[in-house]
Amino acid sequence: MSKEYRVNVVYSMVHTMYVEADSPSEARALAMEKFCDEPDFSDDEIDEVMRASVVPGPGDKTYPVRYRGCYRHGGAPDPDDPKVGRVEYWTMDHILDEINGGRCEGWTPYTKEDWQEGLDEWTEWEPVREDDKC
Repeated sequence: MSKEYRVNVVYSMVHTMYVEADSPSEARALAMEKFCDEPDFSDDEIDEVMRASVVPGPGDKTYPVRYRGCYRHGGAPDPDDPKVGRVEYWTMDHILDEINGGRCEGWTPYTKEDWQEGLDEWTEWEPVREDDKC
């Protein structure tokens, strides 16, 4: 079922747009595509678009997640990556979409009961636990 998502696209400043989509990941992709299709937007500038993130709606419960870079494959994160350590607040739909989206047939989806394990194991994001907070 499609719903309207508010998405912030970051490129030199924050641009907010609204898109109809079936999931947070589809909303991010559609917003990036829509933003990059602007007539005055050059190919060089498209490479400089930093990110697009779905903005939680009023009353949506959110969970803090931290970008940690690519530790999964034994490497350290890029020390010049400004995103490493950034904390964002995501809804459970966004978290589950990040973990389970685009997986092959036969994938057992993570749920709201085991999402922390899935986020930590299969993405570049990690849950911010209570004892991590300053």
